Amino acid sequence: MEQQFVVLNKANPMAWALMPYAIERIKQFCIKHRTDVNPEELANLVQQHFLADNPLLLVIVGYQKGVGVFAHALGSIDDLTGNRFMTVMQFETDIPFQDREELKRMWDQFRLWGIANGATDGQLVTMDDAHVRMFKRYYGFKRHRITMRKSLLEKDNE
Repeated sequence: MEQQFVVLNKANPMAWALMPYAIERIKQFCIKHRTDVNPEELANLVQQHFLADNPLLLVIVGYQKGVGVFAHALGSIDDLTGNRFMTVMQFETDIPFQDREELKRMWDQFRLWGIANGATDGQLVTMDDAHVRMFKRYYGFKRHRITMRKSLLEKDNE
């Protein structure tokens, strides 16, 4: 069975059928990876942007007939001190893409969407070294910064 990616926007009739599956994947990703966002709030935000004329969130799914939605990616347009970025916030696949070129076409959709929304750079948020390797190898990403985190509610170890 042929795998394909589908950009979920309101102009695409197939997107309306796939959006509930994408929303559930996005929420489960938040829970599984203990992200910094509330899964329900993010789901609501994704739905709002799906219906918006100029969405600043974009969902792309991997779809295979007989399998259904097997992958998803969630991107956002972010402003920071006058710079605009296209950020891939979530990327997860249950089974490998059979065609690596399909992955490149998926990234190109994010790239074009980012450019159309005034972004000049793309970035990836991940806690997974495999994602780092994949985005370096297939999309040319380079390590830019490292974020470390510590709870402010915990006392320092002495």
